Amino acid sequence: IGPTQSNEEAACPCTIFFDYDALANSSSTALDTVNTFYAAISQPNSSWPVRRPATRDGECGCDDPDFRPVWLAPIDMCDYYARQPPEVQALLLPPDPGAQAVYERACLG
Repeated sequence: IGPTQSNEEAACPCTIFFDYDALANSSSTALDTVNTFYAAISQPNSSWPVRRPATRDGECGCDDPDFRPVWLAPIDMCDYYARQPPEVQALLLPPDPGAQAVYERACLG
């Protein structure tokens, strides 16, 4: 097994791919939601059970062998958040109004 390269350190083929124009045209908030989600799971103290992928020997993966690729549905992420105690919820969302707005749109709206 070769060394792992974080997506934060260099360009990585494992990032989420999407049609920028289609997403931007679908909703005025879609791109903000993607950026906020990436910011939330990238926090040093993140308690989300997901990680950004890393590249190892040119292949996408994760340092944790228990992690698998996943299709993320907003309802599942909202349910995960709702089931956590307040002290864990505080670690899940960045402390900024944008993150709170995404949560309210996705989970309360």
